[in-house]
Amino acid sequence: MKTLKKSLALLLSAVMLFSTFAFVVANADYDQQRLKVNVQVTPPVAGKTADFTIKTDDNFVPGFADVLILNSDPVSVYEMCGKVPSTSGEYVEAMFKGAMKSTSEESPKDAKYFNAYYPAIGQMMKGGIAWIEYDVKDLQKLVDAGLADQAEVDAVMKDGLNLDFIGILLQSSSEYGYSFENIGGEKGKGISSSARIMAPGDKFKEGKSYMCWCEASIDLKAEAAEWLNVLKALEPYFKKDAEISKKLDGATEEEREDLNAQRDALKEEYAKDLEKATNIAKAVMNKVGNHDNYYPVVTVNGEKTEENRKSVWCAIYDFGEAEKEPTILDKIIEFFNSIIEFFKNLFTSIKF
Repeated sequence: MKTLKKSLALLLSAVMLFSTFAFVVANADYDQQRLKVNVQVTPPVAGKTADFTIKTDDNFVPGFADVLILNSDPVSVYEMCGKVPSTSGEYVEAMFKGAMKSTSEESPKDAKYFNAYYPAIGQMMKGGIAWIEYDVKDLQKLVDAGLADQAEVDAVMKDGLNLDFIGILLQSSSEYGYSFENIGGEKGKGISSSARIMAPGDKFKEGKSYMCWCEASIDLKAEAAEWLNVLKALEPYFKKDAEISKKLDGATEEEREDLNAQRDALKEEYAKDLEKATNIAKAVMNKVGNHDNYYPVVTVNGEKTEENRKSVWCAIYDFGEAEKEPTILDKIIEFFNSIIEFFKNLFTSIKF
């Protein structure tokens, strides 16, 4: 298993855009300083549609799209979207659209996987949750192929799947044209998993297991909206700055001097609005207190989660096998039980 782990490319390493954020809280000592937030997630029930929203404690919001945009350079936001976005979510969509295009061009054989992965991470940044479907039987395939220890797999099955194992299953998924050979060499030839990244509208299946990745952050919606309004006023500045940047490519020394002078004059012209954007960012810092609180310790339905600090910040929770969909008889029993409970509570509350 050690060899396997060494050869395994980390599931989330593709999105290195966020490694800077993860680095801020890469030390466990920060946990004592960080805010705590519990998120409510509807458990998976076979036949039910997966819920791609979460409920958070007061003063928090799902995802961290607002944190992301407030920590971005205004010029890079404009360049990424080709305009000033209307919402933080629009910026996230533009960012992943570019990442998907780049990945498809550089690694066509992985395009199917990343076309599922990037939208899921983007959705998590906006709505707070991504879902992964897997089958515990696929873990036994690892043991049978000599790619994992039985004791280690037994422990994982007992305590809940961790990030390393879900990474192995996703990178060996027939859904994306992979097999265990992808991470285990010849031993894994001809064997694959059925793990997949779910999309909004997908339903939970009987006999399948489910893990969710969750994100929540302090509520900065008002600040993000104000910041975007300032950026709207700065749109002419962005356009002119982009034109100067384009001209600087291949310019002579004399031309560069003139263009840089133009850029300085442009900054001076829009200094007030640029200062406004900076002041909003400072106000956010004062409100949050420190960077650690951008990434609160997240629990799911009051339960402890595993945290990923390697690339995209998220809390990981394994629900295990989906509950079976209630039969008609189950629903009838539940209905009568609720009536009995109602009258029991009613008569208990009446004082004679």
